Amino acid sequence: MGHRAAPREVIWQEGPPAFAFLGERWGFAGPERTGDGLAYHRLGLHIRIEYLAWKNEAEFSTRLAGGAGPGGRERRASLGCLYVACGLGAAQDVPGT
Repeated sequence: MGHRAAPREVIWQEGPPAFAFLGERWGFAGPERTGDGLAYHRLGLHIRIEYLAWKNEAEFSTRLAGGAGPGGRERRASLGCLYVACGLGAAQDVPGT
């Protein structure tokens, strides 16, 4: 039987070439390898691509965090929420599992 890579290892291996456009086109630094996946950073905006597991649930998550909102708290959103808010399509168009 062949060895199947753990989901985080897949992100670490496949993520950098798949998300290279973030640095090449949009000026993000990274990737930074995190315990759950990868992170990319630029002034005022951070992107995390992660594999999250809890009990019997698991998902791949892409989250963005940026400038301060009301009360000085950092604003955060999932890629799916931003996709819908921009009128690009339905939330199910952005897979998470």
